[in-house]
Amino acid sequence: MTEAEVKVEKKDGYKKTKLGLIPIDWKLIKLSDVISLESGQHLSPDEYNNDGEGVPYFTGPTDFCNSIDKVTKWSEEASKYAESGDILITVKGSGVGSLFISDLNKIAIGRQLMAIKPQKMDRGFLYNFLKQRSQVFEILASGNMIPGLSRKDILSFKTLYPPKEEQTKIAEIFSVWDEAISKTGKLIQAKKRYKKGLMQRLLSGKVRFPEF
Repeated sequence: MTEAEVKVEKKDGYKKTKLGLIPIDWKLIKLSDVISLESGQHLSPDEYNNDGEGVPYFTGPTDFCNSIDKVTKWSEEASKYAESGDILITVKGSGVGSLFISDLNKIAIGRQLMAIKPQKMDRGFLYNFLKQRSQVFEILASGNMIPGLSRKDILSFKTLYPPKEEQTKIAEIFSVWDEAISKTGKLIQAKKRYKKGLMQRLLSGKVRFPEF
């Protein structure tokens, strides 16, 4: 063992776990210790509609949105729901492992989805931790006889558990960055639209330089 490896193993204030070195006051736990999990259900075409009747119905990651105006499917027949603050995870099909935090009051979820309901953990911290390790979900899904994630895969998934106050602080930092990224994205889109309009005017001769 090299001197560098010895230093890593004996870093003050840290302990060794299966996920590497973590602070002494952090824990390594199973998701089943801090969440409840709601599995989705299959609805036949006559059990959902496109007319806005009932509650929003999400069948996969292409439906993820937090705007009622963008919802395309609705149902009055569902019995499996996600609520505001739940973390949706794609467990079957395209985009397995994709995550989304729902802010809508109530969503009916299809069998391609499950709803992770944080009970004893900051949802922002948990969401970002799971997102950072989403590749592990993809590996788990491909290792099953039928590609996809089972309830056991998710409930037995290992997560880090810092003190609750630290979880909240970390989540707040990520939230600030997400907001800044969103604003930057909107600014870029606005400038792209401006450039497109400018191209149309200049390349059509509708706008010309004074010397011409």
